[in-house]
Amino acid sequence: MNYIGSKFSLLPEIRGMLAEKGLKGGVFCDLFSGSTVVSQMAKGLGFSLISNDLQTYSAVFGRAFVASEGYPDFSRLREEVPEIEKTFLRIEGKELWIGDERQRIQTFGLGTFSDESLLEGKELLLVLIFLDRLAPREGRFFQAYCEGGTAGRSYFSRENGQRCEAIRATIEDWKNRGWLAISEHALLLASLIESMDLLANTASVYGAYLKKLKTSARQALRLRFPLLPRGKGGRVLQGDSNQIIRQLAQEGRFDVLYLDPPYNRRQYHSNYHILETLACWDLDKFEPAGKTGLRPVESRRSDYCLKRGAAKAFADLIEAANFRHLLVSYNNEGIVPEEEIKEILLRKGGKADFRKIPYRRFRADQDSAERNYRGDQVEEFLFYIDRNK
Repeated sequence: MNYIGSKFSLLPEIRGMLAEKGLKGGVFCDLFSGSTVVSQMAKGLGFSLISNDLQTYSAVFGRAFVASEGYPDFSRLREEVPEIEKTFLRIEGKELWIGDERQRIQTFGLGTFSDESLLEGKELLLVLIFLDRLAPREGRFFQAYCEGGTAGRSYFSRENGQRCEAIRATIEDWKNRGWLAISEHALLLASLIESMDLLANTASVYGAYLKKLKTSARQALRLRFPLLPRGKGGRVLQGDSNQIIRQLAQEGRFDVLYLDPPYNRRQYHSNYHILETLACWDLDKFEPAGKTGLRPVESRRSDYCLKRGAAKAFADLIEAANFRHLLVSYNNEGIVPEEEIKEILLRKGGKADFRKIPYRRFRADQDSAERNYRGDQVEEFLFYIDRNK
């Protein structure tokens, strides 16, 4: 996913610090999991995971990648929809033959692409192919957000919007009929969200759409195959981090608590509102608002994105946390200054290690009169506290 603050490029540094500090197992809690890349990495390293985020699409990725213990077999669905197994499928490396048609297998996730992973996930692959071949349709999502829809918004092309509508409605129908297990539903939904996000007609986030379809938005939707990391199935939560940390603190200490709080004023509930709608599939319950088609604000506004509330929220979280080792990533352009972050962390006590890592800036748009980026590089901070007493 094109995600603000994604730590995908920072994974080698996070992995390196864990190794340097001798952290090899135990309970790893990722409290602001976002796209779940850090959770996936930690799962692959052998940790037991607790993954949390406020957004529903993040919980979907958590159930798909963190909670799973391998690929499900979709046995009930294949029994109810026998057409799924009628596809003649042959796999050669990264190429997929469907009858006489050859396609390249497109993947996402931090697992390893191998003959073994494809063999284990063959039933999932068959279901994705079946969904890819559904007849296009028009519904509420298409009308609200896609080229040619009645709302006049063009977040996606007409063709991709119609195909997304058919796929998402079918997944929902299967779930409502009881034909999908939780992990099966999550894997299909994560594939659709990831695949559609890569075809979005935006500068990156969903605060606005482009007037004309860009080249990538014209590409045809193909559902991507999720590569699952090896490891024990983890626990996935969805809630306010400052409330969740209090509940978890009563259960005992984490071996590693990882915090990656929002660092700027961009609220995730509005930046990724369409992904949230794809995850919830609840357009029958609200009318998209304004030019950009926003969801109701509800209670999803984060104090971490507010100048007046970020430091207080962070201090409150640290005070309530119960951990042996703490790892925090933040940004030198964040709302809370570096020295204030350090001061809050040091109140907790323990051995400290602070590092700065050059990092390529996330650009959601180009320089303009309203926004002037200060170069292409920022510094990512890694703060480490050892309280293993």
